[in-house]
Amino acid sequence: MNIQRNIMDVAFWAGYLKGNWAKGVTNLEYIMQTPSTARTFIENRHGLQLVYGVVDRNSQQLIEVLAQYGWEEQAITTYLNHLMNWNFVDTNAIAASSMAMATIATNTTAAIAITRSPTAMTAVAASSTAMTAIATSTIAMTAVAASSTAAIAIAQSPTAMTAVVASSTAMTALAASSIAMGSIAASPTAMAAIAASSTAMTAAAESVVARTAIEGNITAINAINSARTSGQQFTTTAANGMLIPGFYWVRTVRGGIDSGGNSWRNVTWTGIFSGNAVSGGTEVTVNRFAHNLSWDAGGTMHNSNRAFARVSTW
Repeated sequence: MNIQRNIMDVAFWAGYLKGNWAKGVTNLEYIMQTPSTARTFIENRHGLQLVYGVVDRNSQQLIEVLAQYGWEEQAITTYLNHLMNWNFVDTNAIAASSMAMATIATNTTAAIAITRSPTAMTAVAASSTAMTAIATSTIAMTAVAASSTAAIAIAQSPTAMTAVVASSTAMTALAASSIAMGSIAASPTAMAAIAASSTAMTAAAESVVARTAIEGNITAINAINSARTSGQQFTTTAANGMLIPGFYWVRTVRGGIDSGGNSWRNVTWTGIFSGNAVSGGTEVTVNRFAHNLSWDAGGTMHNSNRAFARVSTW
């Protein structure tokens, strides 16, 4: 009998919330307008399962309705309590529990649920206990990287970014996600943390998604340049070669005078991921990631007017 009732309950809420997406949002808005009916919904695990356990645009809209009417905190807490057989009072308590966060970090369903909840992610991002578990978990970071809600919360939190940039697992997941990198590149908080971390800068340099997001955002560019104010200047008089091996951030390049001291040589710089740079007697702004930066000047250059590149290494 209980099984039959459960099936009927699931069928009712599935039809009421998801039979027609637009009507489902309107239906939930109607329920949330009255405290008594709102509480009834919040206490129903089958209804909450359709909100937090199903990943689609409709479910995200339903979460937004819960947040709009001030019920999202109770909804996600109740959902996780049902799912994990817990009895936490709110998301702050969940985020503060190393046991709870370790469990969430190894449970795909729970990890997806918290990353889609603005209330839960605010609590998680502010908690070093929570972020320690999240940042080192491939399951959790995969969920974070797929959620704009989670990415925004983490990008705005110094606590969260401290954990993220220290973890190659976290940075690899975020660097591969255009959803996550869009929020991170636009955040001064997030980019300051990345620019100061060798782990994070390497992950960014190795990912075309991360490079594209960072190189296309002035906030991100300024953060990297500010973290390494002057950069290192490498000079050369040789006709061609490799400046230094490895990954680095190229700020500016300039050509050099020919060995006879007569005219500027145009230097072609290769190894910049987004394309070659060409510079003559004027220092050219690049602000791009590079790997094994090399040059070709077409001939040797004068010792007193060498070609140079200003780069930041990590």
